[in-house]
Amino acid sequence: MKKGYILALVLALPCSVTAAKENKVISYSSKSRVDQEQFFLIGTQEGSYSVKSWQFDMEKATWDGKGEPKLAIGKAIDKAYNYFNKTESELGVKEVEFRPAFSREGTIIWYYRVTLTTLPYKFNSDEFEIVVLLSGELLEPNGKWS
Repeated sequence: MKKGYILALVLALPCSVTAAKENKVISYSSKSRVDQEQFFLIGTQEGSYSVKSWQFDMEKATWDGKGEPKLAIGKAIDKAYNYFNKTESELGVKEVEFRPAFSREGTIIWYYRVTLTTLPYKFNSDEFEIVVLLSGELLEPNGKWS
């Protein structure tokens, strides 16, 4: 029995490693670079989200308001599920926001803030939140508000 369990675990491991490599996660960085732009995206109960232009693909993070965004809402939700390593039977979509963020230089980027919650839905259930840029990159919060 133990051998079967270990074999199943070993076979499942490469899939989860592959899924993790698909999602580039941008962690908060206090590093500064010359001519960088900084975008403050949003502040939530999970913390504040901000990103510097050098941390992600600027060309893929913009949207001109015409047609569909480069990253569809369904793909953003899929990336959130993959990031938290959960399935649709474990977590449900509580909220998805599609918003712009502006830099001081006037550049605009767009992002999704995806909030998932435990199932079955209950008041005050645990929530899982992540920001997905249109480039497909994921952004973690800088930390809890103090």
